[in-house]
Amino acid sequence: MSLSPPTTIERLREFVKLNLCDECYPKYLGLIEPQVRQLALDQFYYWRTAESIVTQMVMKEKGGYKTNTIVLSTNMKIPGDWESLVDIRKFRQVSGMKFWQKIKFLRDEKILPESCYEVLRLASNVRNHIHVDPAVFAMTEKDLELFRYAHQIAYQIQFARNTDWFTDDVKQQMILQADKTAGRVMQGFRSKTTG
Repeated sequence: MSLSPPTTIERLREFVKLNLCDECYPKYLGLIEPQVRQLALDQFYYWRTAESIVTQMVMKEKGGYKTNTIVLSTNMKIPGDWESLVDIRKFRQVSGMKFWQKIKFLRDEKILPESCYEVLRLASNVRNHIHVDPAVFAMTEKDLELFRYAHQIAYQIQFARNTDWFTDDVKQQMILQADKTAGRVMQGFRSKTTG
């Protein structure tokens, strides 16, 4: 085994096995390695899911969905009764919107509180910088943390708006909690960038 740091999941597993006791190694395999694998193989997981949730919320608000079934893509080459599930024209219209247009729409329609809008906008800007030139704008742990918060906030708002499990008061509290979380996130990220 090399003395240099492991560069693959398999090499990391070998390294961990050499350095952990027999009792701890299975815990690493079950609890830690899946998270390491996800981060190593899909750093944009939380961003992509946040983006998908925002698109689903806009699709629902603009009437793109005819039922409660969430359709992520309509492949007209695959036979199916797409028109019973979605309004094809509205679906294509929303699918063609830029992310900033979607979050602005949700904010303007009072679906996204201002702090939540700001977190999603910041996450979008960070993602755009990384895509400009990944060599210059490498993803940081701070970026991953921001993407996780963006996902959490978008999911909480979508869940609160779409669930039938809770009263309207509880749903409103969930949205307020997402807004408070977003405010703390923005405060924390402002202090990290200025401090």
